[in-house]
Amino acid sequence: MFGIVTATVLIAYYCFKKIFGEPYIGVFCSMLYSLSVYRIYKTYHCGSWGECFGIMLLPFFAYGFYRVFTQDIHEESYKRSWVPLTIGFSLVVQSHLLTGEMVGLFTIILCVIFWKKVIRPKTFIVLAKTVVYSVLLSAWFLVPFVDYMTTGDFVIHHVSGRTIQDRGVYPAHLLFTYFISGESVFFDETGMYDSAPMGIGIVLITALVLFVYLLFAGKTGGLSKEEKKLGVVGSVFSIAAMVMSLNLFPWDRIQSWNGITATLVSSIQFPNRFLTIANIGLTAVAGVMLQYFMKRKNKAVTACYVGGMILLLGCGSIHLLEYSLNHWEPIRIYNSEGMGTGYIAGSEYLPFGVDPWKFVYHDPVCTGDLEATDYKKLSLGAEAHLSNNGEDAESASYALLYYKGYRAFDTDSGEELKCYPGENCEVEVEVPAGFDGNVRVEFDSPVYWRVGEIVTVLTLLCMSISFCRQRRREV
Repeated sequence: MFGIVTATVLIAYYCFKKIFGEPYIGVFCSMLYSLSVYRIYKTYHCGSWGECFGIMLLPFFAYGFYRVFTQDIHEESYKRSWVPLTIGFSLVVQSHLLTGEMVGLFTIILCVIFWKKVIRPKTFIVLAKTVVYSVLLSAWFLVPFVDYMTTGDFVIHHVSGRTIQDRGVYPAHLLFTYFISGESVFFDETGMYDSAPMGIGIVLITALVLFVYLLFAGKTGGLSKEEKKLGVVGSVFSIAAMVMSLNLFPWDRIQSWNGITATLVSSIQFPNRFLTIANIGLTAVAGVMLQYFMKRKNKAVTACYVGGMILLLGCGSIHLLEYSLNHWEPIRIYNSEGMGTGYIAGSEYLPFGVDPWKFVYHDPVCTGDLEATDYKKLSLGAEAHLSNNGEDAESASYALLYYKGYRAFDTDSGEELKCYPGENCEVEVEVPAGFDGNVRVEFDSPVYWRVGEIVTVLTLLCMSISFCRQRRREV
């Protein structure tokens, strides 16, 4: 938690400082982003570490696309503008696919909006490098993931019927100021009673209102063309993301279009996830507003804006943190058995048909005359002495969930034994008649998975060498 929070603060500072060219704006935006209500909710209330990684990486996309679509393509450094985008895409794929799915959707929209710039040869090459390098850097993860998704049968393949619209937030959530640490996220059942702190927060909404007012009043003259575009895109994307998070958005109708939309919409699970996009977009808008006031060179007005935003941040985010600390009951753990939980959430990556309530630790369950002794549980396997004194082949069932890659063998002779999914998809080993020996069950990933890892390592190595050479030339 400390590492993720620290990295979120530093990444947001670095990216927004680069966007606006002002370290003070970098600090300001980092403060708003890292203390945003939705990030606090996902970090401290949910412990959703995959999403927290995604939130941590979103500033890379803001900085990367701003650089790709606004920087002079004739500058030498423009050739390296793929770097922040590649960092963002490769890491978000490896940390939280749903955040990657949402980023991908808004990336397509962004490229359609700026299609004239996309088709410029230098810009197209930068974007192509982003795609290629992101895939190569993620090969160690993508190869086994695609392998399992194409050859296995998992719960996620059967969730297209799950609807999500009734899980969306109410418009009132977006206008909340004083959030409390409620627990309910199924608003169709409980309404807003005991609602989880779901929303954007008054501080970011204020930034949006100020920018929209300046835009329609024609008072954005102090901003550069690029900064104004950033504000407009950030506002439009944020409003779109907030609308998509509502229970009024027609998710059910979109889901009914075809099989692809059914799978994609259902995989989102909760429309409130789109608030992550609104968070980063409105943080950029707040930075644009600070840039606007700083360019007017009126220190009093600038101080009022910053002070007012900090005050509103206290009303929303700091109030939420304070409320949580004062109302949460402490959890006391007296031994190692008190650690952890058996909760599996949506079970998307369990083999289809498995009942997780039957997952219970047990010694090998043997059939017929088969006996198991000296059983030892390993991290991704097990070991036991099996003796089959009968005349027929028998089987031993282990407290291991079967996935492609499990194998069983005699540790003395190396003889392979048949290993397959048994009842409730537990690892089951077939033991021939007359067998007597030590049998080890372990997970042995396919050789082509190693190829993916080699590709990732070689890509990192080549990039490191190229970076060092570039730095040496610059010195």
